Amino acid sequence: VQTCAPPIFHRSQDNGKTWVFEKIGSPWQYTRAVLLAPDGQTLYLTNGNGPPGSTGRLLRSRDGGRHWIDVPLPGTLNSTPWCVAIHPADPSLMFACTNLGQVFRSTDSGEHWTRLAREFGEVRALHWRPAPPSQSDAQAAQWSYR
Repeated sequence: VQTCAPPIFHRSQDNGKTWVFEKIGSPWQYTRAVLLAPDGQTLYLTNGNGPPGSTGRLLRSRDGGRHWIDVPLPGTLNSTPWCVAIHPADPSLMFACTNLGQVFRSTDSGEHWTRLAREFGEVRALHWRPAPPSQSDAQAAQWSYR
């Protein structure tokens, strides 16, 4: 079991009875979100130089959090990566965002990312909601924001 309890990452090997600090291979130990992919092994971790921060990284582990690699997000980040989400019906569709509003999309399970043109003032969470039944499948598959 892993958790991000900002500002640091923790691991439990006894189903949450006890927790230990897990140092990650990064110049910063500030972590914000951890997400388990549907395969049950791949984890994503947001990491940066603090809130709101001025830079950071998205990390991926394919061995349950024992080793982490950098997942390059395109361009210069404007703040700490804050959230990462995987679409529940299509695990190849992912989004990540920074605290100060940059949004990134992957359509290949996090292998490659595109920065979206639209930026928000601040982002604290990513969430999918089911589309109303009256929408077509094509409309329902589109990601929308307000």
